Amino acid sequence: MSGPPRPAAERDDPASDPGVLEPVPLCEFNAFRSVQRHGGCAVLPWKAQHLEATALGVETVPRGMQLPQAGFRQALVRVQKGRAGTYADLVAAWTALQGDGRLLVAGGNDVGIASWGRRLAEDTGHPVAVLANHSHARVLCVSRTAACPSSWVAGAGTSAGVFHQGGVDAGTRQLIHCLAQQPPAEKLLDLGCGAGHLGCAALGRWPQAQAWFLDADIRAVDAVAQTLATGVPEDARRCASIAWWDVSEPMPASGFDLILCNPPCHAGMANDLGIARAMFRAAVAVLRPGGRLLVVANRQLPYEADLARLGALSCLSQEGGFKILAVCQIRSQ
Repeated sequence: MSGPPRPAAERDDPASDPGVLEPVPLCEFNAFRSVQRHGGCAVLPWKAQHLEATALGVETVPRGMQLPQAGFRQALVRVQKGRAGTYADLVAAWTALQGDGRLLVAGGNDVGIASWGRRLAEDTGHPVAVLANHSHARVLCVSRTAACPSSWVAGAGTSAGVFHQGGVDAGTRQLIHCLAQQPPAEKLLDLGCGAGHLGCAALGRWPQAQAWFLDADIRAVDAVAQTLATGVPEDARRCASIAWWDVSEPMPASGFDLILCNPPCHAGMANDLGIARAMFRAAVAVLRPGGRLLVVANRQLPYEADLARLGALSCLSQEGGFKILAVCQIRSQ
């Protein structure tokens, strides 16, 4: 699972080079530095980026479909780790541009920016200009034509940007299997919920439970609503709450019997365990005495020392490349 990408230093960001962007407002996806300079609106699905941008007075929306206007002369899409998420941003940017607008696509070699250049040329049928190229990254530009390429719409799918494309990965299946070993929960939390499969599985086992679903990515918040609607009986759905939440914010509830967590271990393409560790601390703080935190992780991730400091630690399962760790909150709140 990934968290929000780390922004490059301005000197290493080709989109910041003089002359790359026109001095007019734009819509920018997955960052806000260019909007801060030129005006416009930033599309920021990650709550941490939204909070930072808002504090600086930058106009933001969490979803491309919520841009306050159409007819921008330029749009800047920053390539994401997942191809489907980038396709979704390209569709939204294309829709937001005026008829002769400029679509700029920026990214590093680590996210395949050269391949994106080839796709842009093939899909639009227009030449792609390289406006800047340094620091292992480049900015591409193509002119908008009348119709959005159908391959972009198809590539975006229905769970663009969501961990594992909204499906159930092997680690999630392993943790779901471990729920059979757990005592009934009256109040549970799916923390960093993604599409919400862990919490929905728990609700299927304990349909009278009050369930919370929290994620820092608005795309996950949207996906979990769909998972609830299709996979959980209506009576159980009434007891579910979903929130767009960042680990820097207070928890919206406390007193949980059970918290399920598949935490992020990357920030964009880079390894980063800091968010996961902060999530563990936040989770244990809202467990009731005797409550349990269950964590799914890749086997090589060194979470045991952090979790052992927070409560009584045990390993429930190790299969394939994953492990299920459990922390019991034995201390009083």
